[in-house]
Amino acid sequence: MWLLAACQPTEITPAFIPAETEVIFHTDELDRVGIVAVTWSSGGLILSGWDLPATTFPFYLANPDSGEVTQFAMGSTSVNGRDPTVSPTDLRVAFFDFDAQAIRVVELANPGQNEIRIAIKGNIAWSPDGTHLAVVRKGPGGVVIETIELATQSRKTIFQSLDSDVLGYGGIAWSPDGTKIAFELSMPSSVADKSQSDMFILDLQTQHALRVTNTPHISEEQPSWAPTSEQLLFTAIPADEQASGQLGTVRADGTCLTQIDGLTGVVSAALSPDGTQVAVVAWSGVAYIISASAAGVHMDGARGICP
Repeated sequence: MWLLAACQPTEITPAFIPAETEVIFHTDELDRVGIVAVTWSSGGLILSGWDLPATTFPFYLANPDSGEVTQFAMGSTSVNGRDPTVSPTDLRVAFFDFDAQAIRVVELANPGQNEIRIAIKGNIAWSPDGTHLAVVRKGPGGVVIETIELATQSRKTIFQSLDSDVLGYGGIAWSPDGTKIAFELSMPSSVADKSQSDMFILDLQTQHALRVTNTPHISEEQPSWAPTSEQLLFTAIPADEQASGQLGTVRADGTCLTQIDGLTGVVSAALSPDGTQVAVVAWSGVAYIISASAAGVHMDGARGICP
């Protein structure tokens, strides 16, 4: 487990989780910062924060075993970063730096050394071997996905959407077996003045993108892969009731789409690397870890709309 420093979370009751559910880990708001998103590596959690009064985006490293949380910083300077994600080897963190207007890749143990900067804005995912980044971003005429080889910083476009209905992009996740990339695109919604996000899966061999959700009134966001690379966990957020988000799952071929009842007020979620636990961010700005089974998440296709 990586850990830089520590502050203890306060004890609170997770109102949006069924009362009988065991909470493995939780954190309250941190220094007036609400947690808005979560990702998971083998070393722990990355909690993306939003300091609304300061209009900055700090992020935190959390150790679920000890309950300790620390704000990531470069020396004595805090980082104003979005979409932070830790490499599979737990040695580096990549994030978009709002102040630098660039993606930064830095070493966790020595943040000031061997840094890589890439002057593009987008959301980020690591390849399973830690040698590449996948970046979804706005490009000429639409949304593009690029892979970046970190050793050489060479870039390759692997997907481009020229669909005029595409309004923007969201989360991205590289499958553990390295063969697929899940990502979300924002589309017009049937709800007036709203948009919805739908989930797509890009086959890296054929470079074909399959739309695996298309649910009016619902945004599917924040994809997170099962260890088998055959299913996705995501958040399902109503376009007209954003505080009423739930969890959902779908197979990589678009079958077995499931909206999971039980948890409510979910804004972000991530599956642990072994698939046994779920980290959830609530609308109230706090993060929890509970077992996948307690959350109603069954990544074997045993539940859901299956053939």
